[in-house]
Amino acid sequence: MLLFIGFVFPMMGLYYYYTLQKTMQTGVVTKAKVIRMEKTWSMSRGTLTQLSYPVVVYQTKAGEELTVQLEYATSWETVRKGQTITIVYRPENPKVATVYMPVFPKVLLWGSILLFMVCLVLEWVM
Repeated sequence: MLLFIGFVFPMMGLYYYYTLQKTMQTGVVTKAKVIRMEKTWSMSRGTLTQLSYPVVVYQTKAGEELTVQLEYATSWETVRKGQTITIVYRPENPKVATVYMPVFPKVLLWGSILLFMVCLVLEWVM
């Protein structure tokens, strides 16, 4: 079971790393204003957690003003209504945007590799 977890979750992490890294490298970085926070509930390990997704308004390079819900959720108040944040959107589909975090893909990559190694060692020891 550990070997399964040690393979599946890192593979999901690597896929997410690839797509996020591509967005960070080829995306358009711009400023956006948070106009509201969409709240939803998520169940994780038996605990019900409220997640907040920022809804932002920004202008594309083409001059189009868009209002979108970002692909970024937080369970604490790191982003607030009225705040101006830096986002990155895909030029081929400007409605796909996320908070600009150039370091996060590297953390995700190394975390996935570390999880795989830990599960491999635990499987070997057990």
